[in-house]
Amino acid sequence: RKTFVDDVMGTESADTASTQPKKAAPISRTVCLVPFDEIAIREFVTGLGLQDVNGFLLDLHQRHAMDFARRPQDLIELCQDWQDHRKVRSHRDQVETNVAIKLKPREDRAEPAPLSVFKAREGAGDLALAALLTKRLTLRHSFGAGEEEGADPALDPTRILITWTKEERQTLLERPLFSYASYGRVRFHHRSVLEYLAAERLADLTKAGMTKRALKRLLFARTAQGIDVVRPSLRPVAA
Repeated sequence: RKTFVDDVMGTESADTASTQPKKAAPISRTVCLVPFDEIAIREFVTGLGLQDVNGFLLDLHQRHAMDFARRPQDLIELCQDWQDHRKVRSHRDQVETNVAIKLKPREDRAEPAPLSVFKAREGAGDLALAALLTKRLTLRHSFGAGEEEGADPALDPTRILITWTKEERQTLLERPLFSYASYGRVRFHHRSVLEYLAAERLADLTKAGMTKRALKRLLFARTAQGIDVVRPSLRPVAA
């Protein structure tokens, strides 16, 4: 029987090699993990030891939280949160918990530089707001790498986190809040996290003295009919 590795590598296992003609291995092959469907979610959380699987899935549907259960690590954290609170909490609470967990210092390996959770969150908020305002949703991680041909321009964190050291920026971008986008690039792991952090940063800037007029210029645009409307890309942030 063919295995997953056989499919990826274009090879045959010992069981099938003797019965099927050999195929030349491809030069390269791209694979990806597709989002979990409900069957996969059920099987995954059962493997995690969750007892009330039906109650968990029902709660996910009632809270419209299925999008937060499509990826393995997100599902692990959501499952743990549900076991702690016996409910899928509000969207805001889920995002807040997600951000707090994913900005903690890594424990699986040494980081390039010490970086407190407070500073990491402030920096992530600056990057999130800059990404939405410039519509550059990928961030350059390998600072010496150039832009890929045909790719959308990436946001350069060195122009946002000006007072940070190279090692501090690298530490932030390697925390779980960010995920791989393409060669030399990362992105916020979930769009709702990006929007939440940008909104939080705007609220902080307003408390620090930014005028309401300046805030309005960022969030609103004036139509040809003279009507002020929220910029489409910033509607979740404004809300």
